[in-house]
Amino acid sequence: MFGYLRISIRVRGALETLLGALTPIDHARAQKTEVHAALMNSDLLSREAENITLLLSLLEEEDFYVRYYTLQILTALLMNSQNRLQEAILTTPRGITRLMDMLMDREVIRNEALLLLTHLTREAEEIQKIVVFEGAFEKIFSIIKEEGGSDGDVVVQDCLELLNNLLRSSSSNQILLRETMGFEPIISVLKLRGITYKFTQQKTVNLLSALETINMLIMGGADTDPGKDSNKLANRTVLVQKKLLDYLLMLGVESQWAPVAVRCMGVVGLVFGDNPSSNEDSYIQRLLDRISNGTLPDDRRNAIVELQSVVAESNAAQLAFGASGFPVIVGILKDQRDDVEMVRGALETLLGALTPIDHARAQKTEAHAALMNSDLLSREAENITLLLSLLEEEDFYVRYYTLQILTALLMNSQNRLQEAILSTPRGITRLMDMLMDREVIRNEALLLLTHLTREAEEIQKIVVFEGAFEKIFSIIKEEGGSDGDVVVQDCLELLNNLLRSSSSNQILLRETMGFEPIISVLKLRGITYKFTQQKTVNLLSALETINMLIMGGADTDPGKDSNKLANRTVLVQKKLLDYLLMLGVESQWAPVAVRCMIILKLLVTWTVDCPAAVQCFLDSRHHLTYLLELVANPAATVCTRGLASILLGECVIYNKSNENGKDAFAVVDAVSQKMGLTTYFSKFEEMQSSFIFSSSEAPRQGDKPLTRTATPSEAEIEDADAAKAMNKGNEDHPMLVSLFDPSFTGLVKSLEGKIRERIVDVYSRPKSEVAVVPADLEQRSGENEKAYINRLKAFIEKQCSEIQNLLARNAALAEDLASSGRNEESQGSVQRSSTVMEKVQMESIRRELQETSQRLETVKAEKAKLESEASDYKNMAAKLESDLKGLSDAYNSLEQANYHLEKEVKSLKGGEDPMEFPDIEAIKEEVRKEAQKESEDELNDLLVCLGQEESKVEKLTAKLIELGVDVDKLLEDIGDESEAQGESDEDDDDH
Repeated sequence: MFGYLRISIRVRGALETLLGALTPIDHARAQKTEVHAALMNSDLLSREAENITLLLSLLEEEDFYVRYYTLQILTALLMNSQNRLQEAILTTPRGITRLMDMLMDREVIRNEALLLLTHLTREAEEIQKIVVFEGAFEKIFSIIKEEGGSDGDVVVQDCLELLNNLLRSSSSNQILLRETMGFEPIISVLKLRGITYKFTQQKTVNLLSALETINMLIMGGADTDPGKDSNKLANRTVLVQKKLLDYLLMLGVESQWAPVAVRCMGVVGLVFGDNPSSNEDSYIQRLLDRISNGTLPDDRRNAIVELQSVVAESNAAQLAFGASGFPVIVGILKDQRDDVEMVRGALETLLGALTPIDHARAQKTEAHAALMNSDLLSREAENITLLLSLLEEEDFYVRYYTLQILTALLMNSQNRLQEAILSTPRGITRLMDMLMDREVIRNEALLLLTHLTREAEEIQKIVVFEGAFEKIFSIIKEEGGSDGDVVVQDCLELLNNLLRSSSSNQILLRETMGFEPIISVLKLRGITYKFTQQKTVNLLSALETINMLIMGGADTDPGKDSNKLANRTVLVQKKLLDYLLMLGVESQWAPVAVRCMIILKLLVTWTVDCPAAVQCFLDSRHHLTYLLELVANPAATVCTRGLASILLGECVIYNKSNENGKDAFAVVDAVSQKMGLTTYFSKFEEMQSSFIFSSSEAPRQGDKPLTRTATPSEAEIEDADAAKAMNKGNEDHPMLVSLFDPSFTGLVKSLEGKIRERIVDVYSRPKSEVAVVPADLEQRSGENEKAYINRLKAFIEKQCSEIQNLLARNAALAEDLASSGRNEESQGSVQRSSTVMEKVQMESIRRELQETSQRLETVKAEKAKLESEASDYKNMAAKLESDLKGLSDAYNSLEQANYHLEKEVKSLKGGEDPMEFPDIEAIKEEVRKEAQKESEDELNDLLVCLGQEESKVEKLTAKLIELGVDVDKLLEDIGDESEAQGESDEDDDDH
């Protein structure tokens, strides 16, 4: 039970946060040029149909507040994103059914559901059919009865409005009502009870709504409905049978307390059926009669001026005009084109009838005549076609008022206006031509096109085909780029509407005008930069354009990936990064929204899976230095530090460079040296626990289009800047709240895990300075033994140094992680997600230590091998010494033999009797020469051998010295062994 309560509380908090993000802040104080963040947020949240499906599923939750806040959120979305919400509800299984079930819920929830259904059913025929199928009539009249009929409060008005939406254009729904519940429930609303009737303002509105229902039944349905005539006859027959006329006469004639609007509409409008009537008093009717039937031109002109003044000032007059004035005005526009003053007056009157009367002062219970009039005018597509034709008139005011009327219609009847414009030949072309008109008309046309292209893909295509890109950038340049006024903002909003979900439009822009025009908007000029609120909004809009190009198009667009790659490549080639960094880093005058958060978000999005962007970013060393300073700066906001940390991580995981100082190892080393990995990773947790980030866990907005009605006011920005001076951790700046949409926060969360794992991997396995190639351990061709041994020794020393460094890094990393774990335990709030990551990191450390140990064992084996080879060389040197001693002994024996021969020769020469002996000297000489020759040959061979052996001895001696062997002592030991062997041999000879 407690677990359920905790979950409910968390869901409530998320829904309240979401509702706050969608609720406008005091429109009465808003300036015309201000941007309403609520509108932006509504647009972004409604882009993903899954968000609406999720909200609808919450209507089945048991918690009262969860259902209540969900309905309020859906209503807020409907006000700004009607098409998307309707489509999402229709595609959601049991979507309408869940809403209808709310009508049987507690009163507060019932009322919210009723209001939502009222808005949903205004134009959507498919939703109307499902609502009727779900028993709408029974539920509506049940609520009306429960609330007290016409004496009830605004709930009765909402019920009747919903009923009228279902009956207005559908003869089939009227038939269903007639043949099931009958007309008694609606007639009963018109019954007056008692003697003295008290007519409050709300009762008046309720009665007018019920009379409108009766009027619909009398009319029988839409003019295009084939069953209208037969249904009209059947409805009128039943109404007569139910004695409706008695109640109408009672209401309109005998009740002196009834307001004029009720009395006139009740008697004139309904008793005479099809005759359009005034719903206020005869004043409006007299004016219309003078305009239609007057014989004097001046009188007709004066009448239309009076009508224009009355309609512009009175909500009741607007209601009266809507009942009978449109045919008169449309007639003037059709048949009296030559009378410019009459056409101007007709358009001004029409504009006044479509313009709300000071909503800040209007009471909640007032009927919105302007909305009703917009609905009436837009029902006939011919009216829109007529208005579009007026754009070709020469008179300035005719074109100007026409554009304002079209804009007013778009606010209240978007679907109908879009369909009518598309079906009108050259409809879009005429609007596009207005962009080349005088400045005032150009600006109105720009605003209209901006609204028209928000969701209508067909209109977007035609606008692009009509040369929208060239005209947009021409206006931006003419207005001064980012230093321009709200017109630049409107141009960029129109541009973003055309690019947001269309990779084909992005390709067209790239291959025709290129990206230079939008990049030029981001260029800062001069030394001291002045950032007004409007310039800030313009820059934000241009940055949003860049973000769209980086994303490449809608997720469902098959050409998104290839287009994204092409766009990013071109942006890198155009050195966009330089301008972004100039805007975000080097410009100390730029507002914080532009300098840090916006730029960081863009860079985080751009560098995802884009090594080229990472390489471009790291080409300048001070970019990395600035990021490190930003992460470590306690004065920066939590989210700024967090996004800077994410961008640093992307410079690691998407880094493909092998260049020293720019590769992933260099970035990780810089982070480690600047703040340590524990501190670095803590920036992620700080950002995710911040209000802005955590509030985005609820389904919320995606990318927020900046519109003229979606930017924080200057007062809000000043308040935020003042608050920042008191709170260094400011994270609620109006320009920043809208950045963390679900898609972006989801991206950040997915990157965080990859960054942690990759950084730990790189840090615990630094780039080796020695390439371990098995072939390099072998002796190279032509390399002498001494050089070979020196190279092996240097290799071993570097390997040992790297191993020690690696062990030190792993130990430091393990210590950081252990310390982090202890700190979390001491705080008593262990974060589960961090625990999982720590396990991954500890496993990585264990694996690295195991690999290091294996490498150490390999080095030890190589050392043992070298020591074995050194021992072999020692044995070889001893053998060579022994062979040298043998040769020396042989030489001594030869010399001794020669000496004995010479002695024998001398003794023979000293005899007394001369005898004839052979020539001893000759023989001696001959023997000597032969011996000498043999000795020389043997000596030469010996010297050659000695030379070779001596070379080997020198090499072995050097190698032994390198291995740390004392060569002199070794030779002494060998000499002692030889002497001892010689003495042993002599002793053997004596015996």
